[in-house]
Amino acid sequence: MSGEMGRLSGTGWAVVCWMLLAVMSGHTRIVVAEVFTAMDDIQALLGDERKVVGVLKDLVKAEKQKMEFIEKYIDDFSSLFDQPEVNSDKVVAHPVNAFLLVKHLSSDWQRVRHLLMTNLGVIGVEQVEHLRGSSNLLGEEDMKGAVEAIVRLQHTYSIDEESVANGRMTRTSVTSPKLTTLDCYLLGLNQAQLGFHDYAIRWLEVSLKRFEEDERNNQPLFVSKANILDWLQHSTYHRGNVSHALAVSEQIKSIDPDFANVQANIGFYQQVLSEMTPEAVAAVEKADSLRPKLAGDGKYESLCRGEGVLVILTVNYLKTEYDKSDCK
Repeated sequence: MSGEMGRLSGTGWAVVCWMLLAVMSGHTRIVVAEVFTAMDDIQALLGDERKVVGVLKDLVKAEKQKMEFIEKYIDDFSSLFDQPEVNSDKVVAHPVNAFLLVKHLSSDWQRVRHLLMTNLGVIGVEQVEHLRGSSNLLGEEDMKGAVEAIVRLQHTYSIDEESVANGRMTRTSVTSPKLTTLDCYLLGLNQAQLGFHDYAIRWLEVSLKRFEEDERNNQPLFVSKANILDWLQHSTYHRGNVSHALAVSEQIKSIDPDFANVQANIGFYQQVLSEMTPEAVAAVEKADSLRPKLAGDGKYESLCRGEGVLVILTVNYLKTEYDKSDCK
């Protein structure tokens, strides 16, 4: 596996340790108490985020009330003074209607003006940043740590991407929501940046599949197909399948001719292919089409998956020890 984990922040390591332990605990007899130090960081983050979510709920409620008042301001005028079949002069001649018009143009407008000039979003951001001021904000390295934890779980327990994306992890009763197109894309993107191109390709393919499902069902799209394909061609090239990387790049160009670097990538791949023999290209394509299922093949990984056979006397002497030195 990559050496990137050595550069993770303390919080990133906490996420990695917690995710690994959550699954591995199904195979351990003894877990030392210090193992829960990583959980302390997670619980602190959850506590802070609950407060943040509370602020956002209040913000959404206030925004709804703001828009409801503005809509009422519009509807009140339209229903009384802006009906095509009504003579507006006669309507205004009524003393009560005249009062309502003056109220609409004065006090009601002042309130609407105040609401329009009040930026609730800025207020919400200030409150959130104040709440998070005392905690360690998560960053790019923490994201990579969480992504690498999923890679390690897949590698160790031979879990396919569709299972993870659908919230089905092995040997745990805890479930997770189904991952969205954007979630799968971010996993693939970060895995590509970490150099896990085999996993990146698989996750980006899942993301592409879900994108097409969302498109057919007229669901909101939070990432473009071209962006998904762009990282797919990137990892495909790094795996050595230049011809497929070229085909993906040409697909990007057909979707968005002005997509960044697409023409340069096509030219580069065409140049590389021109320097390869047809036999070499065919061999790479064949090898890529027969990609094996990714899983650790060591004794440790086999035992974690329950594939190893141990005599009872040996099992009785086994224990799990946890080295917390890197999780701080």
